[in-house]
Formats: sequence, structure tokens, C-alpha cells
Amino acid sequence: LKELGTKDLRIIKDEMLQETAENIKKALGENAYTIFRLTPEEYNSRHVEYKNIHNLLGLGHSTVIKELMSRVECEDVFTERFGKDNIIQDFLKGFEKPVKVKQVIRSDRFAAVAAASIIARAEIAKWFEEINAKYNSELTKGASMNVAQHALPLIEEHSPAIINEIAKMHFKTTRKLEKRFGLTIIPREQQD
Repeated sequence: LKELGTKDLRIIKDEMLQETAENIKKALGENAYTIFRLTPEEYNSRHVEYKNIHNLLGLGHSTVIKELMSRVECEDVFTERFGKDNIIQDFLKGFEKPVKVKQVIRSDRFAAVAAASIIARAEIAKWFEEINAKYNSELTKGASMNVAQHALPLIEEHSPAIINEIAKMHFKTTRKLEKRFGLTIIPREQQD
């Protein structure tokens, strides 16, 4: 994995991201990775149900762990530390295979975690490409007013409700967008 460019995600240039992710996936083979993809719209819907980002991360991690453990033999899992120590383990209750989850700060020092992070970030970049192609827009990742500025033409062309499809509704940038541009963005749970 290290020979394929699996290293700290923060030092991989965006233009090398997709190629590095594809090389990792090819080297691992189909059975050694899986992707749990939540679009902003799916995220918003689940956030209402699960109440916070840590629970959503626990759900995502446990879903991937279950899928991979149905294909490979493994008892120990390392993930980046987030939330309470037992959050992933709680989502794994009742799973037929024993698994020990260790949440570690800076877990991307482990090649497998770094590889998973690269694949995940490439998937996010792919979503941005898809949504930008769909709406002929220039949405970018991040949480600044510059990011919000890119969303404004979509809002003007479609309606404030489009935010549910392109942004995480509870994030501060969404609230700033509302305030700065005098928008009323209706949270997903209040839409008809």
C-alpha cells in the first residue's frame, strides 16, 4: 500500500487523489474494500434519525466493518478516533462475528486506514464532480462563505430547497448562507 502512494491524506494533491484511490482499489481487489456513500440528501435524512454526526460515523463504520468481515477473516479493526470509545461497537451488537474495534488518534499512520481515507476522499470528490455536472455548477468542499457563494446560483435557479440535496443542513455554512442572503431554507424534516 505504501508503494502505491498510501500516506497521510493531507499531503496527497487533489489531482493525484483519484489515481491513487484507483491504484489502491486495484491492488486490494474487490473483496478487500467497500464504500458506504451518503449523499448530503441521505445524510440530512439520517441526521434527523440519528441526531448527531458521531452516530452517523458509527453507523457508516459499522456497516463497512460488517460488509468486509463477511468477506475476509479479521478480528481487529482500527479506525480514526471520534466520539465515545464504544460507538462503533454499539452498532455492531448482534453481529455474528467477534470484532474488536480500536479507535486511535491519527490512525492514518496505519497503511490500511490511510488507504480507506484516500478511497473515501476520492468518493467525495467523485460526488462533487457528479453534482457539478448535473447542475453545471462549481460547488466545492469546505465550510466557508466562498463555498456558500457557489451554492447561491443553484438556489436562485431552483429554490432554497435544493440545499438539502447539495449541503448538510445542520452545518454552520448553511445557516450563514440563510442569514447572509436572506434565505429561508426549510430543514428536510419540515418539508412536505
